[in-house]
Amino acid sequence: AWGCTLMHYVCASRNEAALQLLLRARVNPNIADNQGMNVGDWARAFHWAEGERLLTQAASPSTGAEPVNGFSFVPVAPKAAHARGTPTVGQRASAAGRPQQQPQQQPQQ
Repeated sequence: AWGCTLMHYVCASRNEAALQLLLRARVNPNIADNQGMNVGDWARAFHWAEGERLLTQAASPSTGAEPVNGFSFVPVAPKAAHARGTPTVGQRASAAGRPQQQPQQQPQQ
């Protein structure tokens, strides 16, 4: 399948610890794959009752977040570094205070 999120694959593998981590990180479980199936649909398709329970629990109003399509989550703003784009290797090296490596020139014959 394509168009899946990590949370889709976590439900397919029935990984409870990973699902709890993603839910605590407020990952949106409502994103649909290319067939229109969200994470809850995947949990049901893989007969994972515990996953369905965790998703239902995350959707409860007691989480303090505003429900969106039945699930409570708070979108997390990207970090400033990501908003500017992915830094190049040289930019990461200079930001870490390391000298940048110069490309080696091929000897001419």
